[in-house]
Amino acid sequence: MNCVELLATKKGKGLIAFSDPAGAKACLALHWILTNIHGMDAIQLISNKSYSFYADWNTEVTIVNDAVDVNLSDLDWLFTGTSHPDSSHVFEVNLLKKAQEYPIFTASFIDHWTNLSKRFSLSNAFVFPDVIFVIDPQLIQLATEAGIPNEKLVVSENPYFHFIRLYWKSQMSNEQFRKLYSIPESVTTILTYAPDPISLRHQLSDFGFNEFTVLDELLQLLNQHSEVFLIVKTHPLQPVEQLNTLIGEATSQRLVLETANRVDNLELMFHSTAIIGFLSNFLWEASALRKPVYRYALTENDAYYDQFKSIATRFSSLEELKNCLSL
Repeated sequence: MNCVELLATKKGKGLIAFSDPAGAKACLALHWILTNIHGMDAIQLISNKSYSFYADWNTEVTIVNDAVDVNLSDLDWLFTGTSHPDSSHVFEVNLLKKAQEYPIFTASFIDHWTNLSKRFSLSNAFVFPDVIFVIDPQLIQLATEAGIPNEKLVVSENPYFHFIRLYWKSQMSNEQFRKLYSIPESVTTILTYAPDPISLRHQLSDFGFNEFTVLDELLQLLNQHSEVFLIVKTHPLQPVEQLNTLIGEATSQRLVLETANRVDNLELMFHSTAIIGFLSNFLWEASALRKPVYRYALTENDAYYDQFKSIATRFSSLEELKNCLSL
């Protein structure tokens, strides 16, 4: 049973809550499928953060500062995304804790492979819902080893990927896309680089690279191949000062730093030749669109190879990437 199948059986009022971007998209897609495909209408969406991509879903997301302000007394079920506690301010976990005061069914979705039990940590304790969905069978064992009760774990496809595969359609022509980013007619390869903000929580030595070192290599690629255009799509948590500095120093004009969200991510992926990244759900989204995905990682220090090997080609040097792209 996946997220959609479970919640489609629920009656009464529901609340879907989220904080970090990946969990937000999974929850928004779940809401869309439940309302547009299954006809459920008594579902509210809330978050403690506001993102520009909410506008893509044609639905209302209520922004609340603190879970303590949310009234759960008239609800029948609660579904949450999950987030790193440092970035979410334990918003979802506090809602789960509050839900324990009422006879409410609770479920949560883990959208990634990392920080499995930390997503449910609150004041040196854990707060677990009735059901926890994970994205891969291998995560059942890993989550259990991390302290999550095995009986609560269920495997489910990410609702956002499900939405992308079955329901999403592009609303932009190729000509419109090229005009928006001022892409020259001579360009035949459009690369979107969507790195994780590794430098926020890791030293350079942890992975042997970060978002800045890889950008420096991609800028070299632009200098070598006039047919390539580069779009740098920043993560919502990414500080942009150093990226701006690197791009400002670049000799090529065939690049753009995308921080303004001029188009939604799916349009950006759809009109790109290939996607480059590290560890984020952006790569999975691109794969759901059947786009070529290339993942930068050093082979001797790649703890996430098994998780991404089915959807991305790994490269660890500029020469390897050029071979992948037939440049």
